[in-house]
Amino acid sequence: MAGIPLVGECYPSMPVHGTPTRARVIPDKKVVWLVTDSKLNWIKKDKYEWTNTRMVFEITTKGDKTVLHFTHEGLVPEKECYAMCEQGWNMVIKEWLFNFITDGKTI
Repeated sequence: MAGIPLVGECYPSMPVHGTPTRARVIPDKKVVWLVTDSKLNWIKKDKYEWTNTRMVFEITTKGDKTVLHFTHEGLVPEKECYAMCEQGWNMVIKEWLFNFITDGKTI
C-alpha cells in the first residue's frame, strides 16, 4: 500500500468476523483496508483466510453518477470461504451500503 497515506487503525463493524484493519485513504478516490487479523469461525480448515488480504473501495464517476468498485484482494476462488464471502459482500455492498447511501437507512 505504498503511496497511500495511513489514516490509522480502523475497526469496522463486521458482526461475523470482527476483523481489525489498517486503513489507507486517497480522499475522494480510494479506501484500502488491510486485514491484520481475522477469524472466520464458520470455516473448517483455515479460519484466518482473510488475514493479510485487502478490501479496496474505489470511487469514480460516470456522467453524473458515482461508481463504487469493490475488490477483496487475496480472496480468491481457491479459498474455502470464497463462495460465502462473495454472497456476503454482494449483500453488504449492493443492499446494505446502497440503501444507506440512497435512503440513509441502516439494517
